[in-house]
Amino acid sequence: MQINIQLIMQQGWTRSVLAVLFVGLIAAASTGCEPSPKEKLSAAQVAVMNEKPDEAEKYLKEVLEAEPENFTAKRKMGEVEQLRGNYVKAEEQYKSLWDAQGFGKEGAELSTKQESQKALLQENMLKLYEDWAESIDPSESPDKYIEVVKKGLEINPKKTRLNTMLVTAYENQAKKLVEQGKKLEAAAVYEKIPQLYTSSKKRSNAEERATNLRFEANKEQMLGYFNEKAKPELQKEDRYDAENKTIKVSVEKSLDSDMEALAEKAIEKSQGKKVDLKRRSAQHAAIICDIAMRQEVLVPSVEKAIVEATGIPAESDFSKMRVPASVNKGVKIEAGRRDCKLTAALPLDAVLKMGFEVKQQTEKAKAEGEGKEADKAESGAKAEADEAGDKK
Repeated sequence: MQINIQLIMQQGWTRSVLAVLFVGLIAAASTGCEPSPKEKLSAAQVAVMNEKPDEAEKYLKEVLEAEPENFTAKRKMGEVEQLRGNYVKAEEQYKSLWDAQGFGKEGAELSTKQESQKALLQENMLKLYEDWAESIDPSESPDKYIEVVKKGLEINPKKTRLNTMLVTAYENQAKKLVEQGKKLEAAAVYEKIPQLYTSSKKRSNAEERATNLRFEANKEQMLGYFNEKAKPELQKEDRYDAENKTIKVSVEKSLDSDMEALAEKAIEKSQGKKVDLKRRSAQHAAIICDIAMRQEVLVPSVEKAIVEATGIPAESDFSKMRVPASVNKGVKIEAGRRDCKLTAALPLDAVLKMGFEVKQQTEKAKAEGEGKEADKAESGAKAEADEAGDKK
């Protein structure tokens, strides 16, 4: 048997020790002495390092004949199958060893040695799933590729390489679904990305893409409602510009002390300093009107327009609604000596999209609330059962 001693020496101290043990095996064989299981195991490890699975298997079988429960030999058998590209067999070997050692049992108390063995086996399995996934062409077998990567993440959800592989797979899968016109299915795939350990930019981009796709898929239905129900009423009140597709808003309000206080508080919060806007100069009036009208008038006006245009309930969850730049762009605020006037042209597309997002947020909040109630009920039932058991 030939061995790449140079490769071993390049791998560092541990592998050099294995080389020394292997030389001992050769010496024992030359004197006619039967090598010990430890020496054979070292020879197998050297063979694995040199990517010689047949030689490694020969020594490992001999070790297991002498020591059937040798943990390292069984673990190395998995590495042998991995080297051959027999990933299913390698997985079976690792899982069998995992179960035999009781590593998967909940609440099992492991010794220091067992903890070390468990960590080694986990590393083997992570490497297996990385190698296995890399052997699969994700464009030809995307489902299998994702299945294998997810198996690795079950062992270590924070494994950077596996998370990157899964994010890329989901992005490619979603893009193909979009090309096929399956926008809702694509949105569902994008929504899986924020749950992974990836960059905040990747997560936010995926969330935004999912929201946009869901809106695009529902837009036709929303437009149907608008054209049938909302548009006639808005046109009757001269509040819809059909040519520019905007909903018109016009609100006048007296400039009072409450508006002054609101503007002063907003400036103090943003600039970290107190200001006095009670002296009614034209400049102060303009500042007060701009801040107060945007906070007290614009947002409620936008909410009203959303309810009218989309038909969602007025009591929907608007808490996370943000007025986009496309809406702010069409806002004009005029300041008089005693009053303020806000006019705005709200793009219909932006209003419909905000309405869709509010509807999504409302449904999400409702589901979370129901989930909490269910958890509370389950905890109460468990406590009652425990109390009844204690009485017995």
